[in-house]
Amino acid sequence: MKSLITFATVLILFTCQTASAQEIKLFRIFYRDTVTQRTTVRRPFTFIGETPYWSKPENLDFEITIDKRAVNTNGVLQIYVEELLQPSSTVKSATGNRWHFNRVLFSTSTKLATPSGVIKCSNIPYQTAYFISSLLYQKIAFRIVAFYFNKATNKTEQAVKTYYYE
Repeated sequence: MKSLITFATVLILFTCQTASAQEIKLFRIFYRDTVTQRTTVRRPFTFIGETPYWSKPENLDFEITIDKRAVNTNGVLQIYVEELLQPSSTVKSATGNRWHFNRVLFSTSTKLATPSGVIKCSNIPYQTAYFISSLLYQKIAFRIVAFYFNKATNKTEQAVKTYYYE
């Protein structure tokens, strides 16, 4: 469902800090506010629920810059969305909060098409807000995960950026 109030653009900013080099250089988030002024203004995206009018995008655009020397571009690189679900009081508390897979935003198992190391995808539908909670669970957060093979450590690693509902 498209929002009549806000068109949001998201660029993801996250610096992956691991024991080795910084493989994921940029993972930045912004959104486009078309409501508060007559022209589109690009604003930083900090968390969901700042006001009813913005910062609740329904389409994600992302741009991730990777260090091609550290990340094996001939291997697996996936970027996906997971949601943190919290059980209601009718569900046993033993289940607790759990991360659940939602969708793949980007996936490749071959050499990246961009020689610059920048991955861009636009207008990926994802309902960050205005969702309907079920009777058993409600969504309390979502996260963007980049899953890749690191040449420096010779291991598969992930970079994560999480957004909580306020």
